[in-house]
Amino acid sequence: MAEKNIGSISIASHILQFEDPKDTEQPIPSSFTRNTASPIAISVTNIRKTTTTPIHTSSTPTIAVSTSPTPTRFWDPPKTSDLLFLSEERLMRWDHITNFATVLVENVISFAASKNGKTIILIQPQPITGNGVERFKLSLLDLESKQMSTLFPSTPRLYNLAVSPDGAWLAYTQSDQGGMVYALNLGKDFEGLSVTPITVGRCLSTLQFPCTGFYWSPDGLSLLWADRQGVWISELKPNHPRLSHNGVLKISDPKGQSSELNVQFVSPIWSPSGRFVLVTIKPINSDVRWQALLDTKSGRITSIADTYTNSSIDQKAEWSGDGNLVVFSSGDKPGQNHSIKILKVLATSPNLLFPIKNVSILDPNHSYSKTIPCRISELDEQRFVICMKSESGSKHLIAIVTLKNGSVKKTVEFPFEPVRIEVSPDRQGLIIVGAEGNSRYINLNTGEVIDLLSILGESVHSFSWMPPAPRNKPASQSTP
Repeated sequence: MAEKNIGSISIASHILQFEDPKDTEQPIPSSFTRNTASPIAISVTNIRKTTTTPIHTSSTPTIAVSTSPTPTRFWDPPKTSDLLFLSEERLMRWDHITNFATVLVENVISFAASKNGKTIILIQPQPITGNGVERFKLSLLDLESKQMSTLFPSTPRLYNLAVSPDGAWLAYTQSDQGGMVYALNLGKDFEGLSVTPITVGRCLSTLQFPCTGFYWSPDGLSLLWADRQGVWISELKPNHPRLSHNGVLKISDPKGQSSELNVQFVSPIWSPSGRFVLVTIKPINSDVRWQALLDTKSGRITSIADTYTNSSIDQKAEWSGDGNLVVFSSGDKPGQNHSIKILKVLATSPNLLFPIKNVSILDPNHSYSKTIPCRISELDEQRFVICMKSESGSKHLIAIVTLKNGSVKKTVEFPFEPVRIEVSPDRQGLIIVGAEGNSRYINLNTGEVIDLLSILGESVHSFSWMPPAPRNKPASQSTP
């Protein structure tokens, strides 16, 4: 086993040779050998200066970035979620409780993490060859064992990385425009054995129908993607995906005349049960879009009322943890308050949806009367995070709504349009990411707003939450 130094990380790995001068799409090396490396630990004294010092230890990397003082807390929650992100080709991890960050791996341009927080897949650039061809290394970081493995020592650039929730599979393409869809088994049963990636389908992309990524079912057994032909689902059988919907909707006008409408499916979200998918529908050559429910077994699709919008950002419907759909909508009449509608999903219902509850959002100070609903996310069984924007779009508000009585708590204002709003798995806060890279962290308990670019650097991007992990309460802290 050879000792190899990548950046400031010392790892041990087997050196496997794979040379291919062609810069065209082709199958990844037909096999790879999983190579175990030594634990990683990095200490960084200041993230803005990017000074690094290797530390050879078997323990988890310690917190190492000094930032602004953290507000006083009586005690820390027993489990918290850290935030993964990239900064200047470094994979880093931020603790929102202590406000510190840690470098995990140097020399990383892209990554994907499993939902269980155990597996991270890394794309690492290699030296450009003599004929000018870029090559990359595909690596796996196991956060449980703190070991790195080399999956492909030399490969063309890989795109659309998606790790299954349990960390057992990796899906990817060799082009940012789609193409052949590969699935690679990362299961522990294959430790030390040669494993061959399988081709599970093709994602056909055009300017109007881009290949927008891959989405694993909650059980990790099905892979979904959408392209110009519609919505595809693969059960990981070689070259045998099934077309769940062909992307053509039949619509009727007020006179009862029917016609066909070619649409694009974007932003698919699996239901907790794994049968239904919430999708955004965008007709070709139109700025109008709305959300719909797709039954992946029957191919039936139902549009969701109150989700129509001209914005590419808005997502007014979302799944709740119990498998119901929640819709954040404006009042039915001028002057009426916004509301949250709860819809039960029934496969036997003609329209798939059955309304079960409508909660009017209290607005005693008329703070929201001139706002437009844009997003909703579940915080827990009784609370939802809602996002509203002013009619001009220049101001956005985040608030927490209690489902029991519609009361609102902790309204926070921010100045940019959100592309992404994601509540942390520990339910302590959320991140808001804007189109131009603006990003904020909002503490949902205190209302504190942290500009992530100001404390982590202006080059930060590609945020991904980790699942809650236990943390030790300092002896000096006491529960009130």
